[in-house]
Amino acid sequence: MKTAKFRELSVIITDSPVPVPGKGQLLVRVKYAGLNRPDLLQKMNLYPPVPGTTDTPGLELSGTVHSIGKDVSGFKENDSVFALVPGGAFAEYAIVDAACCAKIPDGFSEQEAAAIPENYMTTWDNMVTRGNLKKDELVLIMGASGGIGNAAIHISRFFGAIPVAVVSTDEKAEFCRTVGAVHTINRSKEDIFEKCSEISSGQGIDLILDIVGKDNFRNYLKILRPEGRLAVIALMSGSDSEIDLRTLMMKRLTVFGSTLRPRTPAQKGAILSSLLEKFLPVFRKSGFKIHVDSVFPLDALSAALDKMQRNEHSGKILISFP
Repeated sequence: MKTAKFRELSVIITDSPVPVPGKGQLLVRVKYAGLNRPDLLQKMNLYPPVPGTTDTPGLELSGTVHSIGKDVSGFKENDSVFALVPGGAFAEYAIVDAACCAKIPDGFSEQEAAAIPENYMTTWDNMVTRGNLKKDELVLIMGASGGIGNAAIHISRFFGAIPVAVVSTDEKAEFCRTVGAVHTINRSKEDIFEKCSEISSGQGIDLILDIVGKDNFRNYLKILRPEGRLAVIALMSGSDSEIDLRTLMMKRLTVFGSTLRPRTPAQKGAILSSLLEKFLPVFRKSGFKIHVDSVFPLDALSAALDKMQRNEHSGKILISFP
């Protein structure tokens, strides 16, 4: 089978044996795999695979069940499924933990399903489970035109919150408005924090979903209103930051961070189950749509990564398999 590998900052496509599912696992023939920024970071040697897992990149996929390991129930061969994986999605066949896999819900295509696991599970966990999102709250979403941002806009609207999308161009701002953003901020022309003060009438933001890291950290704490929450899910500008802890104390702020990849299958499965139960069944009724920016074949994975690195996409980039 064809498998992608990263070697010396380059992408190579190799022939590998088809793996065999073990206890609690499925072997899925991959149809589509979602491209995510952690894949780009892995290529740059900045986000290594979890020890004991495959070094093949790719964190989410859709496809059909090819074979089933021991102690797996609820699936049969040829079921159409989507799944979150710790790696291995950029291959014609992928091993999937059954706990992190589900049948594709009615009304979703295989392309759409491949765009769900990493983005919607990450945002659901950080905004809802950990972030305690509430109706009418202002939510600041950094990098809002990408897959994570689209998911965050949808989840905000689902809870009756008010998404504020931060993007880099007017075109991306318009795209985010079509997705459901109530307010947009073009960071290349507008000061993010002055605009947040204007939008909130000086009261501040309730919840921030951050992918930037240290460059904005001090200002995040300033713009949060009392009892506000900051969810750190990526560190595009680095991880080291100095803050005045009095701000945390006086405003009673909550700052938390998380990453999905190293968590156990049971932990990830619990997030997926919550998403399947509470959100995905009403996704269409809520007027939401998963936006696919572009689809690249596996042989063009390098070009897909370059497009992501240049921030030229709006919506989800997918990798396809014949």
